[in-house]
Amino acid sequence: MIWTFYPLRRAFIDDRNELNGQAKYETFFHVEHAAPLWREVLEKGGFAWVLIGADCPLAHQLRQSADWETLHEPSSGSTDRSMAALFRKRRQQEQP
Repeated sequence: MIWTFYPLRRAFIDDRNELNGQAKYETFFHVEHAAPLWREVLEKGGFAWVLIGADCPLAHQLRQSADWETLHEPSSGSTDRSMAALFRKRRQQEQP
């Protein structure tokens, strides 16, 4: 996906450790675990899309947020914890 969508969509983090650096991974883990300030990190970074593990704390927070729309979820019968969920930030006029 990184190569397919570049430069229109850029990934925040991927598996190329040598390019991302420790600070970026620490930020990612804080956001993934919905630690304090996760909203601010997404806002400051201008995130419009989030593709993340469906069972992680951030996914649970995004589902509950009026600012984010769930576009894809794994099927309800899926037992595969590695399945991802896709979220899109709502535009101001789309807010419920």
